[in-house]
Amino acid sequence: MEIQALKLLITEKDLNEIVAQHVPEDPEIRKIRIQLAAEGVYVTGVYQMLFNVPFETLWELAVAEGKLTAHLAGFKALGLPVSMFKSMLMNVVSEAVGSVEAIEVAADSLHLDVERLLAREGFSVRTNLTAVRCHAGHMVLEAAANGELTQARSDSPC
Repeated sequence: MEIQALKLLITEKDLNEIVAQHVPEDPEIRKIRIQLAAEGVYVTGVYQMLFNVPFETLWELAVAEGKLTAHLAGFKALGLPVSMFKSMLMNVVSEAVGSVEAIEVAADSLHLDVERLLAREGFSVRTNLTAVRCHAGHMVLEAAANGELTQARSDSPC
C-alpha cells in the first residue's frame, strides 16, 4: 500500500491514549501528559526523587526525509529552565526507546520512521510524509505521492 494524499488529524486525546497504552508504568516518572500547541508538543509529568519534581519538555516537530522528527526545544523542572540537563534527559529517552528500531535518537532529536512503526503493528504501507502542523489541541500530518509538496513546506517545524 502507498498513501497518495492524506491529512491526518491527531488530537491530544489520541496521543494521551497511546501513551496510556504503550508507556509502561514507572515509579520514578509518573503522570505523563501530552499537550499540543502551535509551537510543538509539550510533555509534562512528575519525576520522583527525594520529592516530586514536576517537569515539562517542549518538542518541535518537522518532517525530514519522510520521517517525523522531534527536536527537544525546551526543558523545565520545578518551573525553571534546566537546559544543562538536556543530555541527561536525552539519555533517559534513548534508554526508553532503545528497543524500538523505528525510533532513532540523535543529539537532542528523535527521528520516527512511521512506516517501520506501522509495520510493527502489521501494516505494510508507504506513508510519503511531507509535513506536520501543530495547533492548540491537535496536529495534522500530511502526506502526498512522490513528495508533491515542496521541500520548504516539509521542513517547517511546529
